[in-house]
Amino acid sequence: SKGNPQGDVLFGVDNTLLSRAVDNGVFAPYEAKGLDRVPAEYQLDAEKHRVTPVDTGDICVNYDKSYFADKKLDPPRTFEDLADPKYKNLLVTENVATSSPGLGFLLGTAAEFGDKGWQDYWKKLKANGVKVVEGWEQAYNEEFSGSAGGKKAGGHRPLVVSYASSPPVEVLYA
Repeated sequence: SKGNPQGDVLFGVDNTLLSRAVDNGVFAPYEAKGLDRVPAEYQLDAEKHRVTPVDTGDICVNYDKSYFADKKLDPPRTFEDLADPKYKNLLVTENVATSSPGLGFLLGTAAEFGDKGWQDYWKKLKANGVKVVEGWEQAYNEEFSGSAGGKKAGGHRPLVVSYASSPPVEVLYA
């Protein structure tokens, strides 16, 4: 709503999607008080101050502890593990065009496997049954067997791309 803003402040744009908003001139410059105490590595628009970093959040693969304990299977530890046949049809991730965790995961694979290798890696993931859904809500709260919502919805994927904070938040707000 750049031409007709619905509010004065937008909170929650993460660095994977930030460039879209910045490139389209959505934000006006504002240098927040105390910004000098924020490490430079987190100030992604330091020259123009159109955005203010407020926190960090890791994207990772969360796993259903009960599933892996019941199957006596160690959870995956690397990107390569996710393409191993013993984890076939277990992973759900989000569409990179509609979800920042999905995009962050894709960027992580590109960083790991490089410009020439990430596409081959995704072919391996696809062959190993990765499921791609539209967004985080569907992935975590419907498909992931380890979340409260996933259990209610009959979720059957014990691996989900999400935030590292997702399981602790469920404990706090369940």
